[in-house]
Amino acid sequence: MILYHYTSMDTAVKILENHSIWASDITRSNDYLEMNMVYPDICDAVYEEHEKGRTVEFQYAGEKGLRSLQKAVMKAKEQIDDVISYGDLLTYVLCFSEGEDLLSQWRSYADDGRGVAIGFDSEELKTFTKTKIKDAFALQKVEYKTEEERKQFVELKAYNLLHVYKEMYDSTNRFPGDHQSIELIKHMITWFMQEAIAIKPEGFSEEQEWRLFIRNVAPSNDYFAPDYMGSELKQFVHENMDCCVRNGIITTFIPINLNELGDFPIKSIMLGPTNSTTERDMKFFLEKNGYQNVNVERSKISYRR
Repeated sequence: MILYHYTSMDTAVKILENHSIWASDITRSNDYLEMNMVYPDICDAVYEEHEKGRTVEFQYAGEKGLRSLQKAVMKAKEQIDDVISYGDLLTYVLCFSEGEDLLSQWRSYADDGRGVAIGFDSEELKTFTKTKIKDAFALQKVEYKTEEERKQFVELKAYNLLHVYKEMYDSTNRFPGDHQSIELIKHMITWFMQEAIAIKPEGFSEEQEWRLFIRNVAPSNDYFAPDYMGSELKQFVHENMDCCVRNGIITTFIPINLNELGDFPIKSIMLGPTNSTTERDMKFFLEKNGYQNVNVERSKISYRR
């Protein structure tokens, strides 16, 4: 399967000349709202789940029950909000679409049709995610959920959080300490926000989106989350992270060398419906920059700006 990255002509030229494509920090884009598919609604969902009595009673700050849970969740929420505002909740995303010629993609992401859609081999992308740090990279198809499905997702995550708390209690036959409880809530909510990267409202389903992303490196302690927030991933991100200016704001990104995606990861280039570049010139440009056997074609959409 081919996955298409829609972009402006200027950006496409930089990608192809430099043999590098950027995974951008989603927290600095409009798509960051998608991470809030679970947050802060998860907080109220945790309270409601606790009241169902399916898990052990919560204890925090010398109190038991709902009031103690509310205090703990609010404390964890304050810390999560601080992490977000300071810019430490980093998740780098590269977006693709199954749709090879979608007007909505041309208009929104490819300079109103003047850009191109770069077609990548999905199998090469999947192989790439397995060659890096374990569980650091993922390629996922976006799930489009109704509002009811989103609520069910949040309720399930609330149950999962309290179930882990119960497992901690059962393993020692005593309540976790206050600090331990805060860390548990903070890390699990942060992880749920990470999962929401591959979820969008059903109104966006036409995009047929896939996302290649690097899991977030929010502050963590090794007690709870060594697998997906460990020091190896943090080191990789900090060693590879670079910065640029977008809309007057300094933001960070992770460059991905196209050579790491396979010998010939780019399979096609589609010229946008209002792109005046000739197919011959695009083929010459590709050959000049070392790309072989890349199919070049033009959008079949009739579109006038």
